[in-house]
Amino acid sequence: MGVFTDKYIGTCSPIKPSIKSWIALYVNISVISPMKSKDRIADAIISIVTDSDEPLETKEIEEKLSRETRTRILYRLRNLQGGGLIKGKMVGAGKGTWIWWKRDAFEGGTLSENTRSDGK
Repeated sequence: MGVFTDKYIGTCSPIKPSIKSWIALYVNISVISPMKSKDRIADAIISIVTDSDEPLETKEIEEKLSRETRTRILYRLRNLQGGGLIKGKMVGAGKGTWIWWKRDAFEGGTLSENTRSDGK
């Protein structure tokens, strides 16, 4: 026989965790991984964009969130876009102008994403 033998595998009875061990595990996980804090900037952006009837430029969102920096606002906007909560598109050159709209803003329109304006 080699150094590693299999003679002890399966000889012990299986471990049956009790409800106390499950509760202890849950408490440990809750303490070790703290809950995600509420992001008030992202919540405000979602509120501003969804309450608007038309697409907004980043500058318009900045004006409504005057206490926050442009960098923080752009970071949240991009994260919200990546998460599918809002939609956005860059329309300018260089530093660029972004426009933002609610995700279902154009779903009931006459044009779908797959049709072109010339009807083809």
